[in-house]
Amino acid sequence: MRSFGYRFLLSVFCVSIFGSVHGQRNEKLVGSLGAINSIEQYFHLSPNQLVTLQPNGNWIWLTDFTVNPHQLDSVTCSSGLGLSLTQEIPAAVNKRRESTRNMAGRWIKQDSVFVYPNQFDSFAAKIQYLQIWKNGESAVIPVRLSEKVWKVFRIPASGVTFKKVQIKGTFNAWNPNNLNLTFEYLGNGKSLSDQGFWVGGTWVGPGTHQYVVVADGREMRDPSNKDSVSNGMGGWNSTFTNATKDYFLQQTRYFHGIIDGKSIEKQQIKNSESRPGSSAAAIENHWANNSGEIVVFGFQVSGVQVQRAQVNAGSSVPSKSKKKGATKAVIGKQNAVTGFVLAMIQNHVIPQVATEVTENNGIIDVRITFPARLIQNWSKGNVYLRVWFADKNGVSNDVMIPMKDGEMVTSVADLADADPRRMIMYNPMIDRFVDGNIANNKPLLRADVSPKVDFYGGDVKGITAKIKEGYFTSLGVNTIWISPVVKNPQGPYGQWVNPATKFSGYHGYWPVSLQQTDDRFCTEAELKEFIDVAHANGMKVLIDYVAHHIHQEHPLYKQKPEWFTPLILPDGSKNTERWDDYRLTTWFDDFMPTFNYFKPEVVDALTDTAMYWFHHYPVDGFRHDATKHIPDAFWRSLTLKMKQQILIPTADAGKMRNMYQIGETYGSAELIGSYLGSGLLDAQFDFNMYDAAVNAFKGNRGMNQLANTLTDSRKWYGSHHLMGNISGNQDKPRIMSLLDGSLKEGENTKQVGWDREIQINDSLGYARLLNMMAFNMIIPGVPVIYYGDEIGMPGANDPDSRRLMRFDKGLQSSAQAINKKELYLRNQISSLTNLRNNNMALLYGNMVSTSIGDSVLVIDRTYLNQNVIGIINNGNSDVYVVIKKRKGESTSALVTWVNLVSKNDFFAIPESAKGSVATKDKGEEGLSFIGGNIYPMHERAPFGYNSLKNCTQYRILGWKSHPEIDENCFVVKVPAHSFDYLFK
Repeated sequence: MRSFGYRFLLSVFCVSIFGSVHGQRNEKLVGSLGAINSIEQYFHLSPNQLVTLQPNGNWIWLTDFTVNPHQLDSVTCSSGLGLSLTQEIPAAVNKRRESTRNMAGRWIKQDSVFVYPNQFDSFAAKIQYLQIWKNGESAVIPVRLSEKVWKVFRIPASGVTFKKVQIKGTFNAWNPNNLNLTFEYLGNGKSLSDQGFWVGGTWVGPGTHQYVVVADGREMRDPSNKDSVSNGMGGWNSTFTNATKDYFLQQTRYFHGIIDGKSIEKQQIKNSESRPGSSAAAIENHWANNSGEIVVFGFQVSGVQVQRAQVNAGSSVPSKSKKKGATKAVIGKQNAVTGFVLAMIQNHVIPQVATEVTENNGIIDVRITFPARLIQNWSKGNVYLRVWFADKNGVSNDVMIPMKDGEMVTSVADLADADPRRMIMYNPMIDRFVDGNIANNKPLLRADVSPKVDFYGGDVKGITAKIKEGYFTSLGVNTIWISPVVKNPQGPYGQWVNPATKFSGYHGYWPVSLQQTDDRFCTEAELKEFIDVAHANGMKVLIDYVAHHIHQEHPLYKQKPEWFTPLILPDGSKNTERWDDYRLTTWFDDFMPTFNYFKPEVVDALTDTAMYWFHHYPVDGFRHDATKHIPDAFWRSLTLKMKQQILIPTADAGKMRNMYQIGETYGSAELIGSYLGSGLLDAQFDFNMYDAAVNAFKGNRGMNQLANTLTDSRKWYGSHHLMGNISGNQDKPRIMSLLDGSLKEGENTKQVGWDREIQINDSLGYARLLNMMAFNMIIPGVPVIYYGDEIGMPGANDPDSRRLMRFDKGLQSSAQAINKKELYLRNQISSLTNLRNNNMALLYGNMVSTSIGDSVLVIDRTYLNQNVIGIINNGNSDVYVVIKKRKGESTSALVTWVNLVSKNDFFAIPESAKGSVATKDKGEEGLSFIGGNIYPMHERAPFGYNSLKNCTQYRILGWKSHPEIDENCFVVKVPAHSFDYLFK
């Protein structure tokens, strides 16, 4: 139990988002909406913040949301939550529904509060909120109640004697010590060899989970569970799914104003000089004195029909009337589900009087009316509108709409330059990219160091030259993440057995200084020039920061040995590569001491060292190495200092600095997500998504699993997360060699890189790689291209995945030139980045994903009136996808798929339909197609597709051969191993 030197509970509980709110408080809330700029600078919340509350509650650190928690007046919450200053949750107190303010005295030494689900509120929706108060102003932290369930494992003994049985899986960080089972005898059994069960339970989150049984140290599948999947290493994991309610909010409406009670027709706005929904003079004049109305979205709950919908966010008494005060949406004709809408602008709940929900032809419209004074206060800057639907069974995706100058943003050009969702990241390993300065080349040239792991001569100056050449601009990337530039040891370390070799520090991950640059990579002046040139070309720069360890040659290891974790554990074993059981103290190798961040003085000193890079260089953020092996204390302290020393001063000066942080964690979605938040990191790399994508795109079918992983990702990280979707990285085999079959499942991919020369095995790998790149560009998150993947460079695992980059022209073009297949791949990827860079649906759109037949994936992204539909065919046969309009959409609206029809299934495309390209014809004004790989399979080009031919697209009008096909349908042919995008 945690102690603060005093123990008492907050004597409040809670302002209800669904119960009536005190009139004075409500007016203050409206007032705080009118002071968004000043209040945001005080509270410092991330505008896409969402806290997940565990089943038994968890501590909320107030320093995540304000740099001065001791100055807060109070913290309140909605009815589904309880608050405590200790971890005790007395039932009698939990029943209270009071509101408490002016509690500054109680917060003097308090930097956190324990929050837990209010079990006495049987109707509490899965979305709630905390509200933190200062001087009559407030900010809101949305809280999503966990959808975890208690999972019990029963492993039959079957006459086998074990001393210890454990479970490890995605739900416990693959650490068997987190779930030890207990033997339960059957009958009068007295020994472990008798019939019985090993039993134990744990909380598991939503989605599909993999696990294995560990019996006396030996891993095996669960004998009581027939479901299993490949582990990608020649073995199998047992699997199960925690299915949760999956509500979906779909944007379907557009922004418009109200003048004298009459709606301005959309056509009038469309015909104005400005873009739809923007500043026609009449609207501007109206908003100066009246209210503006925004029809935010329409939505349907997946799988059921809407019976009626009468919701007004902010009240709790059911009503059948549609007038103000109606509160409840009843969904489904039987076993009705009652749910609520939570609408926020930036970090403020929109008052109940401003939200009205009605039902029209099966679609629920949520209308949010903003008073004119609020619109006036939005005349400058960017804010976000967010909306959820939730009930006690589940919570929907959140609709997130950026707004600028009081309008919904409809063009990427109107997004803030610092908006991280605009990023497409590129990761060059400095030493292996471009040699821009031969004067700093210092290879070791030692007999005990293989040339494959020696310095190659690449440097920051070479990357700068490539920016100037326009390489990154033509590729469409706008963010460069470089490997570490810190000083590394001069000599070699480590040892590989076959062949026998040591390693140089060419990669940069062995710091002997945490502030000095390594002159083999760059000087301080060269690093500053690189950042300046990148910024001048519209690019952000992330530097790779190593906080977990240093090299033993670092002076600090001798000066402060007590600052490091022990190399030898109490049981006499080495504390090296203990990724799970000693996750927060493990060393990576004998010569790489790990910082002991359980000591406050170490946290303080090392976060100051990290801040040096922000103070000394105009960098835009960090990529953090080995995130999961560093305790939360470091991340919270670092992010707090970044807010105090960088964000607040630059915001006050009117030049807010970028400070995006992305981490590296291998593990479960829950473990990865535990490092995300307003006071932690902005994102991590989604390695689980990568693994599912590799499994699917290398020809194992697997589209069902990939679609499930997309759903899991949304559940864990949110619908508008900033996770990194990688093509590969320096610690994995090259994606091309995984997809073309050069590397086999289960083999040691590191050893393979030494034993044989990996080259392109099958040109089909190019098509598979292009499919994976297309996938990364269309899903939520930040696409990340590992250098060389844009041309399909082959290679096994480290160090073979770190070959010298090859170019077709410009600096270092004297290296082996890229061929036509590689050039074609790079050009296609440039087309994909161009699509993403210019489409709001791919940056802020909702997503629906569906797999068909385990070989086809359809991804539908929607933002206001913009749509992108991606269809990826991973199979060996051509497919025809039937695409049909949504219910309630006009003829000119973009359609969505309804069925898949195989070439040899229940109908074939008639010859009369061929050659009719579906672009702006037959009333579908504004509908366009991007060709992608839609080409006849008999016409072969560089690697199987003819880029010079017209797209083979089929338009079916008035054809009634199948009941699902009518004049409102399209049929799109997608050849084997290819993709197609439809967008409007």
